[in-house]
This record gives sequence, C-alpha cells and structure tokens, in this order.
Amino acid sequence: MFSQPKDLVFAFKEEQPISLHMLFVFFPIDVVFLNSEMRVTGLRKGAMPFASLIRGHGKYVLELRAGTIARTKVGVGDGVEIRVSANAYPEHI
Repeated sequence: MFSQPKDLVFAFKEEQPISLHMLFVFFPIDVVFLNSEMRVTGLRKGAMPFASLIRGHGKYVLELRAGTIARTKVGVGDGVEIRVSANAYPEHI
C-alpha cells in the first residue's frame, strides 16, 4: 500500500470466496485467483485504483503489475508456478 507496483501473493487456509477492494491502491493492477492446485480460477485485467471491488474464488490471490496477464497470456484453467525471489523477506513468504 502507498508504494510503487509490486507483485504480491496472498494465501488463505482453504479455498473460499474472496473479495478485494482497490481503496488506497494508486495504480491499476491485474488480479489472478488460484485454487489449491495452483490453477487459475478467475482473472481481472487492469483493475483501476479506488474504483473496483474484485470478487473471485480460490486459495491464493496474485496482485500483479497491470499488463502481466496480457503479457503472459495466462487464462482460466492454466497452471501457475510461483517462484520466490532470493531477496524476499522471510515474514512475507
């Protein structure tokens, strides 16, 4: 929040309905919902700051820099692999 665009991963204990808001997000983002098998269950391209309520279902949510979905051509049903950067903070993994 209040920073430059970064890719974020949110993990929940189990698959569930998920609602995200864009309050205090100052740039557009792409959102990808993943199930427990790391398959895409839903997408939202270019969610706009302060304007969107995003709903999906899954165990994981990826908040990505706008344009990532188009660039990677990821779609519903696709499998996704998440790689954690070596310089990631352990408390965020």
